[in-house]
Amino acid sequence: MPRTALHRTAILVFAHSSQEEMKHKPLRNGAVIFEALSQHTLKTVKKTNLPYFHFTEKEQQGACFGERFVHAIASVFNMGFTQLITIGNDAPLLRASDIVRAARQVEEGHFVLGPSKDGGFYLMGLQKSCFNAHNFLALPWQTKAVSTQITALIAETKTTVVRLRPLLDVDRWDDLKRLIREAASSGASIVQLLISLLHTSGKAMFHRPQGKDTIFFNRYYNKGSPRQERAFL
Repeated sequence: MPRTALHRTAILVFAHSSQEEMKHKPLRNGAVIFEALSQHTLKTVKKTNLPYFHFTEKEQQGACFGERFVHAIASVFNMGFTQLITIGNDAPLLRASDIVRAARQVEEGHFVLGPSKDGGFYLMGLQKSCFNAHNFLALPWQTKAVSTQITALIAETKTTVVRLRPLLDVDRWDDLKRLIREAASSGASIVQLLISLLHTSGKAMFHRPQGKDTIFFNRYYNKGSPRQERAFL
């Protein structure tokens, strides 16, 4: 990528700390797992050689998810960057090459979405000219309609939408099991690490903060995936 693009494009990692994740996704011994996901994400981001900013709960501002996410995007643009790639820490199979490809597409004037298999997205890339805070705040964040509506919103600006390969993001226990089942033979280091951590921690399962292993009511806090409330045994 041209050196000039490096000065214009930044990456926003919008993800809670492992301690905060445990409040919303209380997996037994999950702090170690969430920390591994975050460190893997940051390691992947660093390979791109693009400037990046990690907005945890300490940097996020707003009363709801949409406000916090839109404020983070605006904050990075206000630093002088004109292109932005946003990701979370919940797509462990995301590669540095995926991010670089997205950055190149944005540099060429496109809007980029990395669709997640649950109907949301794990990556969004956009130029500052496509960002309108008021319109973004009105989007149905954490619903299954967000990808469709954000695509329609961008289409109004006559900007081409480019989609990356779909990936599985980890928002709940079933996602983690599916990731390990589908990618265990891939040789991906993060998958092997997750398998090792789960094996080391024994019987990993969701539990209530009080410590009683029973039903966990899952509430999503990642950026693109649908927000649901359902019980898992």
